[in-house]
Amino acid sequence: MADTTLKLGDFTFQNFEIPASISLGGEQVLVIHRLPGGTRVVQSMGRDDAPIGWSGSMYSQDALDRMRQLDLMRTKGEPLNLTFMGLSYLVVIKSFLPRVERSYRVQYTIEVVVVVDKTQAQQQAGTTSIDSAIRSDTSAASTLGGLIGDSSLTSSLASLTTAVAGVNNFKAATASMLNVVRNPATSAATRVAQLLNSANTVVDSVAVLGGVSAGASASASAAAFKAQADATGQMANLYSAQAALGRLTANLNQLSPSGSGQTVTTAGGNLFSLAQKAYGDATKWISISQANKISDPVLTGLTTVSIPSNPPDNGGLPNT
Repeated sequence: MADTTLKLGDFTFQNFEIPASISLGGEQVLVIHRLPGGTRVVQSMGRDDAPIGWSGSMYSQDALDRMRQLDLMRTKGEPLNLTFMGLSYLVVIKSFLPRVERSYRVQYTIEVVVVVDKTQAQQQAGTTSIDSAIRSDTSAASTLGGLIGDSSLTSSLASLTTAVAGVNNFKAATASMLNVVRNPATSAATRVAQLLNSANTVVDSVAVLGGVSAGASASASAAAFKAQADATGQMANLYSAQAALGRLTANLNQLSPSGSGQTVTTAGGNLFSLAQKAYGDATKWISISQANKISDPVLTGLTTVSIPSNPPDNGGLPNT
């Protein structure tokens, strides 16, 4: 990598300070539901970028000054731009560990945490259009709704199907058109969450498998067994419907006009990406945190978040 420019904030690495290689990538956050009988329902909750780290040698007359400059950047804990080989990230320094050997020679190891991957090529890596994704998830949710057989859910999904069919091009849709789709999607997701809670209660409330316990009448045991079996059978469909509606809502939120004081529902993710999408500045996540009284910037499950229209630059810790 000696032929590339490696820059962190306003610090440009030089000569032997540039490493031979830098590891990238990360994981996909998965929620795995293990149901009775060995069935698994796997929900994808979004990317989880691994920390970016490398090592190098500061070999110059001002090696100690350069070491102190990097260490000051670490202590400030501010988001910084990291760029190299056409890649761009917004990061925060997690650790900087220098080892002084001579006044002119310092070995170092640095590790940064990715806040936002700003590389356009990676953001556009998907081959499925957002229109196709929304329509596919609507169809999947509707099919699952028929299998679940709840009248309230079926009604919300029917409204969702009609609303989606009324939009010819989601990328060109106005905010009001997107809200016509978002409202029944939110209602359906809320109903799915209620049904999941009820199904879990039925399964967890039975002391023994099938509900067959000593002293219980045959009819009571049969009823308990049927209730548990029905609830267990529905859970796979409910979790799949929850995943489809979560993806659909996340795609709708990508299309929402930014910074308009809207409310968004997201499946997983984090406040950094919401702030980047709404304001073009991931550091404004504090404003979203304070508006929603959320202390943890990492979101889990289906979460509705209010996006302030005029975020103050107040910094500090979230007010919870």
